Amino acid sequence: MRLGVFTYGMDKQLTGIGRYTVEVLNHLRQIAPATEIILINPYRDSSLPIYKEFEQYFVPQLMRLPAVLTAGARTLEQAARALRLDILHDPCGIAPFPITGFSKGDWKRVVTVHDAVPLLYPKLQPALTRVTFQTRVRWSRFSSDAIVTVSESAKSDLIRTLKVPESKVHVTELATIQPSLDQIQRWRQQDLSGFGIRRPYFLFVGSINPRKNVGRALQAFASLIDEGIDAEFVLAGPPQRLLETTVLPEQTKNRIVSTGYLNDEQLHVLYANAVAVVYPSLYEGFGLPVLEGMAHATPVISSNVSSIPEVAGDAALLIDPNDTNAILNGMRAVLSDDSLASRLRQKGYKQATRFDWATTARKTLQVYNALLGKPSEE
Repeated sequence: MRLGVFTYGMDKQLTGIGRYTVEVLNHLRQIAPATEIILINPYRDSSLPIYKEFEQYFVPQLMRLPAVLTAGARTLEQAARALRLDILHDPCGIAPFPITGFSKGDWKRVVTVHDAVPLLYPKLQPALTRVTFQTRVRWSRFSSDAIVTVSESAKSDLIRTLKVPESKVHVTELATIQPSLDQIQRWRQQDLSGFGIRRPYFLFVGSINPRKNVGRALQAFASLIDEGIDAEFVLAGPPQRLLETTVLPEQTKNRIVSTGYLNDEQLHVLYANAVAVVYPSLYEGFGLPVLEGMAHATPVISSNVSSIPEVAGDAALLIDPNDTNAILNGMRAVLSDDSLASRLRQKGYKQATRFDWATTARKTLQVYNALLGKPSEE
Protein backbone atom coordinates (compact mmCIF):
# COMPACT_ATOMS: atom_id res chain seq x y z
CA MET A 1 0.00 0.00 0.00
CA ARG A 2 1.18 3.50 -0.86
CA LEU A 3 -0.15 6.03 1.62
CA GLY A 4 0.06 9.79 1.18
CA VAL A 5 -0.54 11.98 4.25
CA PHE A 6 -1.19 15.72 3.96
CA THR A 7 0.66 17.48 6.81
CA TYR A 8 -0.99 20.90 6.79
CA GLY A 9 -0.53 22.66 10.15
CA MET A 10 2.66 20.75 11.02
CA ASP A 11 5.19 23.52 10.66
CA LYS A 12 7.04 24.88 13.71
CA GLN A 13 4.97 23.46 16.59
CA LEU A 14 3.00 20.24 16.85
CA THR A 15 -0.59 20.84 17.90
CA GLY A 16 -2.78 18.00 19.13
CA ILE A 17 -3.64 17.08 15.54
CA GLY A 18 0.03 17.04 14.63
CA ARG A 19 0.86 14.75 17.54
CA TYR A 20 -1.95 12.44 16.51
CA THR A 21 -0.53 12.30 12.98
CA VAL A 22 3.01 11.59 14.14
CA GLU A 23 1.97 8.82 16.54
CA VAL A 24 -0.30 7.10 14.03
CA LEU A 25 2.37 7.14 11.32
CA ASN A 26 5.13 5.90 13.64
CA HIS A 27 2.97 3.02 14.82
CA LEU A 28 1.73 2.24 11.32
CA ARG A 29 5.34 1.82 10.28
CA GLN A 30 5.76 -0.76 13.04
CA ILE A 31 2.58 -2.79 12.53
CA ALA A 32 2.51 -2.58 8.72
CA PRO A 33 6.13 -2.19 7.57
CA ALA A 34 5.21 -2.92 3.96
CA THR A 35 3.16 0.29 3.83
CA GLU A 36 4.99 3.02 1.92
CA ILE A 37 4.29 6.36 3.64
CA ILE A 38 4.84 9.68 1.86
CA LEU A 39 4.29 13.02 3.59
CA ILE A 40 2.66 15.62 1.34
CA ASN A 41 4.40 18.54 3.00
CA PRO A 42 3.62 22.28 2.58
CA TYR A 43 6.62 23.28 4.76
CA ARG A 44 9.90 22.72 2.97
CA ASP A 45 11.92 24.40 5.75
CA SER A 46 10.25 22.80 8.76
CA SER A 47 12.63 21.28 11.32
CA LEU A 48 10.09 18.90 12.84
CA PRO A 49 11.68 15.44 13.24
CA ILE A 50 8.90 13.64 11.36
CA TYR A 51 10.09 15.15 8.08
CA LYS A 52 13.43 13.38 8.47
CA GLU A 53 11.78 10.01 8.98
CA PHE A 54 9.52 9.66 5.93
CA GLU A 55 9.65 10.34 2.21
CA GLN A 56 8.34 13.80 1.30
CA TYR A 57 6.49 15.40 -1.57
CA PHE A 58 6.46 19.19 -1.36
CA VAL A 59 3.36 21.32 -1.94
CA PRO A 60 4.49 24.79 -0.74
CA GLN A 61 1.51 26.38 -2.49
CA LEU A 62 -0.67 24.88 0.27
CA MET A 63 0.99 26.59 3.24
CA ARG A 64 -2.07 28.74 3.99
CA LEU A 65 -5.63 27.64 4.61
CA PRO A 66 -7.24 29.82 1.89
CA ALA A 67 -5.04 28.12 -0.68
CA VAL A 68 -5.91 24.69 0.72
CA LEU A 69 -9.59 25.47 0.31
CA THR A 70 -9.27 26.79 -3.23
CA ALA A 71 -6.32 24.94 -4.80
CA GLY A 72 -6.02 21.97 -2.44
CA ALA A 73 -8.22 19.56 -4.36
CA ARG A 74 -6.34 19.92 -7.65
CA THR A 75 -2.89 20.03 -6.00
CA LEU A 76 -3.44 16.95 -3.82
CA GLU A 77 -4.99 15.00 -6.69
CA GLN A 78 -1.95 15.81 -8.82
CA ALA A 79 0.28 14.63 -5.97
CA ALA A 80 -1.73 11.42 -5.58
CA ARG A 81 -1.41 10.69 -9.29
CA ALA A 82 2.33 11.48 -9.38
CA LEU A 83 2.98 9.34 -6.30
CA ARG A 84 0.73 6.48 -7.47
CA LEU A 85 -1.08 6.47 -4.14
CA ASP A 86 -3.56 3.89 -2.95
CA ILE A 87 -4.73 6.06 -0.03
CA LEU A 88 -4.69 9.86 0.36
CA HIS A 89 -5.29 10.83 4.01
CA ASP A 90 -5.91 14.32 5.35
CA PRO A 91 -5.55 14.00 9.17
CA CYS A 92 -6.15 17.70 9.83
CA GLY A 93 -9.85 17.75 9.03
CA ILE A 94 -10.10 19.97 5.93
CA ALA A 95 -11.06 17.35 3.33
CA PRO A 96 -9.61 19.22 0.31
CA PHE A 97 -10.84 16.63 -2.16
CA PRO A 98 -12.70 17.08 -5.45
CA ILE A 99 -16.38 16.21 -5.50
CA THR A 100 -16.56 15.52 -9.22
CA GLY A 101 -14.42 16.15 -12.26
CA PHE A 102 -11.66 14.68 -14.35
CA SER A 103 -9.07 14.97 -11.58
CA LYS A 104 -10.88 12.53 -9.28
CA GLY A 105 -8.63 9.49 -9.58
CA ASP A 106 -8.94 5.90 -8.36
CA TRP A 107 -7.12 6.30 -5.04
CA LYS A 108 -9.20 6.31 -1.86
CA ARG A 109 -9.62 9.51 0.15
CA VAL A 110 -9.72 9.56 3.95
CA VAL A 111 -10.20 12.59 6.21
CA THR A 112 -9.97 12.75 10.00
CA VAL A 113 -12.56 15.16 11.37
CA HIS A 114 -11.77 15.46 15.08
CA ASP A 115 -15.00 17.09 16.19
CA ALA A 116 -18.10 18.97 15.07
CA VAL A 117 -17.32 22.17 17.01
CA PRO A 118 -17.61 24.63 14.07
CA LEU A 119 -21.01 23.16 13.22
CA LEU A 120 -22.34 22.99 16.77
CA TYR A 121 -20.76 26.22 18.10
CA PRO A 122 -20.14 28.35 14.99
CA LYS A 123 -19.97 31.64 16.91
CA LEU A 124 -17.01 30.36 18.91
CA GLN A 125 -14.88 29.68 15.82
CA PRO A 126 -12.82 31.93 13.52
CA ALA A 127 -14.55 32.84 10.27
CA LEU A 128 -12.18 30.79 8.10
CA THR A 129 -12.77 27.68 10.21
CA ARG A 130 -16.51 28.14 9.80
CA VAL A 131 -16.07 28.46 6.04
CA THR A 132 -13.96 25.28 5.97
CA PHE A 133 -16.63 23.28 7.76
CA GLN A 134 -19.52 24.71 5.77
CA THR A 135 -17.80 23.87 2.48
CA ARG A 136 -15.02 21.26 2.31
CA VAL A 137 -15.87 19.35 5.50
CA ARG A 138 -19.60 19.37 4.79
CA TRP A 139 -18.92 18.16 1.24
CA SER A 140 -16.77 15.31 2.60
CA ARG A 141 -19.89 13.12 2.71
CA PHE A 142 -19.50 13.09 -1.08
CA SER A 143 -15.78 13.71 -1.64
CA SER A 144 -14.27 11.25 0.87
CA ASP A 145 -14.38 7.48 0.90
CA ALA A 146 -14.08 7.34 4.69
CA ILE A 147 -14.30 9.81 7.56
CA VAL A 148 -12.27 8.99 10.66
CA THR A 149 -13.09 10.57 14.01
CA VAL A 150 -11.89 10.12 17.57
CA SER A 151 -14.87 9.19 19.75
CA GLU A 152 -18.36 7.74 19.54
CA SER A 153 -19.68 11.12 20.67
CA ALA A 154 -17.95 12.89 17.80
CA LYS A 155 -19.16 10.23 15.37
CA SER A 156 -22.76 10.79 16.42
CA ASP A 157 -22.37 14.57 16.06
CA LEU A 158 -20.80 14.29 12.60
CA ILE A 159 -23.49 11.92 11.34
CA ARG A 160 -26.14 14.34 12.55
CA THR A 161 -24.56 17.59 11.36
CA LEU A 162 -22.95 16.43 8.11
CA LYS A 163 -25.81 14.11 7.14
CA VAL A 164 -23.21 11.46 6.36
CA PRO A 165 -24.02 7.71 6.31
CA GLU A 166 -23.01 5.95 9.50
CA SER A 167 -21.12 3.34 7.48
CA LYS A 168 -18.70 6.01 6.26
CA VAL A 169 -17.65 7.20 9.75
CA HIS A 170 -15.04 5.22 11.70
CA VAL A 171 -13.86 5.75 15.28
CA THR A 172 -10.13 5.54 16.06
CA GLU A 173 -9.71 6.87 19.61
CA LEU A 174 -6.77 9.06 20.51
CA ALA A 175 -4.15 7.90 23.00
CA THR A 176 -1.16 9.01 24.99
CA ILE A 177 2.19 7.56 25.98
CA GLN A 178 1.78 6.05 29.46
CA PRO A 179 4.70 6.98 31.73
CA SER A 180 5.87 4.47 34.31
CA LEU A 181 5.25 5.16 37.98
CA ASP A 182 9.02 5.51 38.43
CA GLN A 183 9.10 8.22 35.74
CA ILE A 184 6.21 10.02 37.40
CA GLN A 185 7.96 9.89 40.74
CA ARG A 186 11.12 11.40 39.23
CA TRP A 187 9.08 14.23 37.69
CA ARG A 188 7.49 14.87 41.05
CA GLN A 189 10.92 15.54 42.50
CA GLN A 190 11.66 18.33 40.01
CA ASP A 191 12.06 21.95 41.12
CA LEU A 192 9.10 23.99 39.82
CA SER A 193 10.50 27.45 40.52
CA GLY A 194 11.70 27.73 36.92
CA PHE A 195 8.06 27.78 35.86
CA GLY A 196 7.30 30.50 38.40
CA ILE A 197 5.31 28.01 40.51
CA ARG A 198 5.66 28.30 44.29
CA ARG A 199 2.47 26.73 45.65
CA PRO A 200 0.26 23.69 45.08
CA TYR A 201 -1.45 24.27 41.75
CA PHE A 202 -4.33 23.33 39.50
CA LEU A 203 -3.41 22.85 35.85
CA PHE A 204 -5.15 23.61 32.57
CA VAL A 205 -3.40 22.47 29.36
CA GLY A 206 -4.32 23.69 25.89
CA SER A 207 -5.34 26.66 23.83
CA ILE A 208 -7.77 29.00 25.55
CA ASN A 209 -10.99 29.84 23.78
CA PRO A 210 -14.56 30.29 24.99
CA ARG A 211 -15.40 26.62 24.39
CA LYS A 212 -12.70 25.55 26.84
CA ASN A 213 -14.58 27.39 29.60
CA VAL A 214 -11.43 28.45 31.44
CA GLY A 215 -13.07 31.68 32.60
CA ARG A 216 -15.47 29.72 34.83
CA ALA A 217 -12.58 27.64 36.18
CA LEU A 218 -10.72 30.81 37.13
CA GLN A 219 -13.83 32.25 38.78
CA ALA A 220 -14.10 29.06 40.83
CA PHE A 221 -10.43 29.37 41.67
CA ALA A 222 -11.02 32.97 42.81
CA SER A 223 -13.58 31.67 45.30
CA LEU A 224 -11.01 29.22 46.62
CA ILE A 225 -8.56 32.06 47.16
CA ASP A 226 -11.27 34.01 49.00
CA GLU A 227 -11.62 31.00 51.31
CA GLY A 228 -7.96 31.32 52.21
CA ILE A 229 -6.66 28.40 50.13
CA ASP A 230 -2.97 28.84 49.35
CA ALA A 231 -2.77 27.62 45.75
CA GLU A 232 -2.03 28.67 42.18
CA PHE A 233 -3.64 28.04 38.81
CA VAL A 234 -1.28 27.20 35.93
CA LEU A 235 -2.24 27.78 32.29
CA ALA A 236 0.02 25.72 30.03
CA GLY A 237 -0.30 26.55 26.36
CA PRO A 238 -0.02 29.36 23.86
CA PRO A 239 -0.25 32.89 25.32
CA GLN A 240 -3.77 34.28 25.31
CA ARG A 241 -5.54 37.48 26.33
CA LEU A 242 -7.78 35.62 28.76
CA LEU A 243 -6.49 37.44 31.84
CA GLU A 244 -7.15 40.78 30.19
CA THR A 245 -10.77 39.92 29.40
CA THR A 246 -11.79 37.89 32.48
CA VAL A 247 -12.86 39.93 35.49
CA LEU A 248 -10.92 38.59 38.48
CA PRO A 249 -9.77 40.04 41.81
CA GLU A 250 -6.16 41.22 41.82
CA GLN A 251 -5.23 38.66 44.47
CA THR A 252 -6.45 35.91 42.14
CA LYS A 253 -4.54 37.25 39.15
CA ASN A 254 -1.39 37.15 41.26
CA ARG A 255 -1.91 33.39 41.73
CA ILE A 256 -2.23 32.59 38.01
CA VAL A 257 0.87 31.35 36.17
CA SER A 258 0.88 31.34 32.35
CA THR A 259 3.72 29.23 30.93
CA GLY A 260 3.34 29.64 27.17
CA TYR A 261 4.43 26.74 24.96
CA LEU A 262 6.22 23.86 26.70
CA ASN A 263 8.33 21.00 25.46
CA ASP A 264 7.31 17.42 26.25
CA GLU A 265 9.57 17.08 29.30
CA GLN A 266 8.26 20.30 30.84
CA LEU A 267 4.69 19.21 30.25
CA HIS A 268 5.34 15.86 31.93
CA VAL A 269 6.67 17.68 34.99
CA LEU A 270 3.63 19.96 35.20
CA TYR A 271 1.14 17.13 34.77
CA ALA A 272 2.84 14.97 37.38
CA ASN A 273 3.00 17.66 40.07
CA ALA A 274 -0.47 19.22 39.77
CA VAL A 275 -3.03 18.93 42.54
CA ALA A 276 -5.49 18.27 39.71
CA VAL A 277 -5.95 18.84 36.00
CA VAL A 278 -8.98 21.12 35.54
CA TYR A 279 -10.58 20.81 32.11
CA PRO A 280 -14.19 22.10 32.19
CA SER A 281 -14.66 22.22 28.41
CA LEU A 282 -18.16 22.75 27.02
CA TYR A 283 -17.50 20.34 24.16
CA GLU A 284 -14.70 18.00 23.06
CA GLY A 285 -14.24 15.60 20.20
CA PHE A 286 -11.99 13.61 22.53
CA GLY A 287 -10.40 15.65 25.34
CA LEU A 288 -6.74 14.63 25.25
CA PRO A 289 -5.65 16.60 28.37
CA VAL A 290 -8.11 14.50 30.38
CA LEU A 291 -6.33 11.33 29.25
CA GLU A 292 -2.89 12.86 29.71
CA GLY A 293 -3.69 13.94 33.25
CA MET A 294 -4.88 10.44 34.16
CA ALA A 295 -1.80 8.90 32.55
CA HIS A 296 0.34 10.93 34.97
CA ALA A 297 -1.62 9.61 37.98
CA THR A 298 -3.01 13.09 38.59
CA PRO A 299 -6.64 13.69 39.61
CA VAL A 300 -8.77 15.11 36.81
CA ILE A 301 -11.76 17.44 37.15
CA SER A 302 -13.60 17.67 33.87
CA SER A 303 -16.99 17.94 32.18
CA ASN A 304 -19.84 15.47 32.08
CA VAL A 305 -20.65 16.29 28.44
CA SER A 306 -19.74 15.21 24.89
CA SER A 307 -16.85 12.72 24.63
CA ILE A 308 -15.30 13.25 28.05
CA PRO A 309 -17.28 10.54 29.90
CA GLU A 310 -16.10 8.08 27.20
CA VAL A 311 -12.49 8.98 27.90
CA ALA A 312 -12.65 9.31 31.68
CA GLY A 313 -15.11 6.57 32.61
CA ASP A 314 -15.50 6.68 36.38
CA ALA A 315 -11.85 7.65 36.89
CA ALA A 316 -12.30 11.44 36.92
CA LEU A 317 -14.47 13.88 38.83
CA LEU A 318 -17.04 14.91 36.19
CA ILE A 319 -19.04 18.09 36.76
CA ASP A 320 -21.52 20.33 34.96
CA PRO A 321 -19.25 22.74 33.05
CA ASN A 322 -21.91 25.45 33.08
CA ASP A 323 -22.02 25.49 36.89
CA THR A 324 -19.17 27.49 38.44
CA ASN A 325 -20.08 26.18 41.89
CA ALA A 326 -19.74 22.61 40.63
CA ILE A 327 -16.22 23.38 39.40
CA LEU A 328 -15.43 25.04 42.74
CA ASN A 329 -16.77 22.06 44.70
CA GLY A 330 -14.67 19.69 42.61
CA MET A 331 -11.49 21.68 43.18
CA ARG A 332 -12.24 22.00 46.90
CA ALA A 333 -12.95 18.27 47.19
CA VAL A 334 -9.67 17.20 45.61
CA LEU A 335 -7.75 19.60 47.86
CA SER A 336 -9.46 18.58 51.08
CA ASP A 337 -10.18 14.87 50.64
CA ASP A 338 -6.96 12.86 50.46
CA SER A 339 -8.79 9.57 49.97
CA LEU A 340 -10.71 11.00 46.98
CA ALA A 341 -7.51 12.36 45.43
CA SER A 342 -5.74 9.04 45.94
CA ARG A 343 -8.64 7.11 44.43
CA LEU A 344 -8.70 9.38 41.37
CA ARG A 345 -4.94 8.97 40.88
CA GLN A 346 -5.17 5.18 40.98
CA LYS A 347 -8.29 4.81 38.87
CA GLY A 348 -7.14 7.42 36.38
CA TYR A 349 -3.77 5.77 35.86
CA LYS A 350 -5.52 2.44 35.21
CA GLN A 351 -8.12 4.03 32.89
CA ALA A 352 -5.37 5.60 30.76
CA THR A 353 -4.00 2.16 29.89
CA ARG A 354 -7.16 1.53 27.84
CA PHE A 355 -5.90 3.96 25.18
CA ASP A 356 -2.70 3.36 23.21
CA TRP A 357 -1.40 4.61 19.88
CA ALA A 358 -0.78 1.12 18.52
CA THR A 359 -4.53 0.48 18.73
CA THR A 360 -5.26 3.83 17.07
CA ALA A 361 -2.89 2.95 14.23
CA ARG A 362 -4.31 -0.56 13.89
CA LYS A 363 -7.87 0.75 13.61
CA THR A 364 -6.70 3.30 11.04
CA LEU A 365 -5.05 0.53 9.03
CA GLN A 366 -8.31 -1.42 9.12
CA VAL A 367 -10.06 1.57 7.54
CA TYR A 368 -7.46 1.69 4.76
CA ASN A 369 -7.61 -2.06 4.12
CA ALA A 370 -11.40 -2.09 4.00
CA LEU A 371 -11.36 0.64 1.36
CA LEU A 372 -8.89 -1.38 -0.70
CA GLY A 373 -10.76 -4.66 -0.23
CA LYS A 374 -7.89 -6.20 1.75
CA PRO A 375 -7.97 -8.32 4.94
CA SER A 376 -8.09 -6.28 8.17
CA GLU A 377 -4.43 -7.01 8.97
CA GLU A 378 -1.45 -6.72 6.67
